[in-house]
Amino acid sequence: MRLSEPPVAPPADPAALADIDKFERMLASYLAGDLDEDRFRIFRLNNGIYGQRQGGHNQMVRVKVPYGSLRPSSWT
Repeated sequence: MRLSEPPVAPPADPAALADIDKFERMLASYLAGDLDEDRFRIFRLNNGIYGQRQGGHNQMVRVKVPYGSLRPSSWT
């Protein structure tokens, strides 16, 4: 039996990379105290990051899936 190479991920979408970069910058500003809580809350909610009610810093991330459909074959 021969082991196959792991699948290579396709290049990341530039728009998705820009969203990630913006989120990281906004989070850093918030954690540094440079961005007030209300502005960060609006930003994170608009970007699909929801706080959980268990307390602490638990968050839920809404994932964007093209056409609202995801199949195992699209993971490779």
